[in-house]
Amino acid sequence: MAPPAAARVEVRRDAVRGRHLVATSAIREGEVVLTAEAFCAVLDDRAIPTRCEHTFALGSASGGSAALLRCSKSRVARYASRAAQAEAWRAGYREECAALVACAPRVPPPTIRLAARALWRRARERRGDDRDPYADAADLGLGLGYAAVEALQHHWDAYSDARKARFAEMAILVRAFARAGLGLPVEDDPNNQDDPNAPPVVSSSDDSLIDLPSNRDVALLLARIACNAHTVCDEELRPIGIGVYPRAATTNHSCAPNCAQTFAGKRLVLRALRDVAAGEEITISYVDVCATRRTRRAQLARQYHFDIDAGTTDAGTSYTHTTSPEESALVGGAPKAEGDENAPRVFFSRVDFGPDAATPPWRTDPADEDALCAVVVRGARVPGGVAIERVDDDEEEEEEEANPEASFATDDGDDDETEGEDEATKKKAAPSYRAFVWGALPGVRDRAGLCAAAVAGLARADRAAAKLEAGDVAGASREMFADASEDASSSSSGDDDALGLLDGLAAAHLGASHSTRLDVYATALRVAISSGAFERAGSIAARLTGPYEAAHPRNHPSVGLHRATAAKVRACVARDAEGLALAAREAGAARAALAVSHGADTAIVREMGELERGCEAEARMTREAGEEKTG
Repeated sequence: MAPPAAARVEVRRDAVRGRHLVATSAIREGEVVLTAEAFCAVLDDRAIPTRCEHTFALGSASGGSAALLRCSKSRVARYASRAAQAEAWRAGYREECAALVACAPRVPPPTIRLAARALWRRARERRGDDRDPYADAADLGLGLGYAAVEALQHHWDAYSDARKARFAEMAILVRAFARAGLGLPVEDDPNNQDDPNAPPVVSSSDDSLIDLPSNRDVALLLARIACNAHTVCDEELRPIGIGVYPRAATTNHSCAPNCAQTFAGKRLVLRALRDVAAGEEITISYVDVCATRRTRRAQLARQYHFDIDAGTTDAGTSYTHTTSPEESALVGGAPKAEGDENAPRVFFSRVDFGPDAATPPWRTDPADEDALCAVVVRGARVPGGVAIERVDDDEEEEEEEANPEASFATDDGDDDETEGEDEATKKKAAPSYRAFVWGALPGVRDRAGLCAAAVAGLARADRAAAKLEAGDVAGASREMFADASEDASSSSSGDDDALGLLDGLAAAHLGASHSTRLDVYATALRVAISSGAFERAGSIAARLTGPYEAAHPRNHPSVGLHRATAAKVRACVARDAEGLALAAREAGAARAALAVSHGADTAIVREMGELERGCEAEARMTREAGEEKTG
């Protein structure tokens, strides 16, 4: 019998990895390594109307087992039962309800509510009336209660001044919301000051102020949340909230992780994706492993403040703005979509390292060279590569801080420019990307055009994703696909044109496993499913399966869930015994992988088992019917 999860790991420290989690005994593939309860967790805005605030379970209107009861005071929280509502009230929703009533009709964003919940729990601890003292991380040496949260790294010194200022501003909002929950007047708060480094002020006339830390300490709490909070997901890894899990935060990142986490309600469950030896470090991936090493490195440095290239010659080099010493970055705007005068403009910078550069001037993985950056001409991979990156707002702000004179040159020939609007303002409002190209690329006639086509494809997919997020399924389909007709959606041809996808992908010569192509296909799959174009969805899903399996560790939940999606799509469109058998095999592969990553007794695994058996039975009956007809 396997030892309990609590006895299977321990925290160790060393100069290279810092605090990390290590297996104290051998762990088999699929076994639970660790479970963690949240110190505090909140639903995100989209999940509030459909899920229980206390258990995070779905209500019956969204496929759950119980109708949700709405809080009569705040009119915000919903509960799966009266018992769940009473338990939430005892666990601290009393304070949040009062705060929500005080700030109605506004509802603070999830991060503000999460930080306030942490402070309310801290206040209950200090008063000695926390009904369920938090001891989840004590066995790993992180301390009891709020001390486990304070044991998490905040990396304050690593943040830019602009980010620190944002934390300070947020701290004021958190304290105001928290004080409202405790029945304290916000306007009388002596700690309501902008400087997060100022010492706390405690009024002798109101001893209850000691229940809340200073602005500076709240800013540090927000910094801890920024780099330690976990996104709470449903079984299909769709985000539903955020939580602080000190126990699970001891798990380090690896680009080839041996474990993965899932959630059962608010409880975090960590399982082994493969056999783990005693003494081996327990790791998960913090970021998408289908991204290039450069992209992963930049995201990890920006959000989690460590360098995956530490200890190499690349350590300490720029994460965000590498340029060729021979050529400055060329910057331009991608052309508007033909026939659409209102299409948004796309800005991107292009850096060409030249035909003699066998590799880019940063460290790469074998997967980068073989797949994620590969350029293909007439079906064969050619020497060289191309990489496309999104530039997010935080990165741009940090670059502007480091280089105030940095600017983007744009095409002055655009007749549709808004009068009086300068180029910097338009660039800030538009999505921006960065393209890198290197190597000989034999057969590619237009290196600049290759980059422009790849950027245009990714930008269009991003616009489709934004429309889908906003609920505009028809608009997303029109944006994503060149032709949304039934003929295009039912095509099973292998090329992009037949799928109705952007012909820019072909123009960019992106390989079948190129990271940009995978990004575009992932969005295209979601749009096709949402719009009911299941034939098209099946073709796209088939293209993603091989690259996903190559990029992810075996049994990774992303692969299992993709196969589950593919199985359901195939089952929808199967018209003969062969198609049904294929859907059954896909469901079986999904079931096997998800039993490892999610656990055998979970709804998604049971669903895949039922789908597998159903498709097998239907395929058998279809064959028998065909044999009788021919006989």
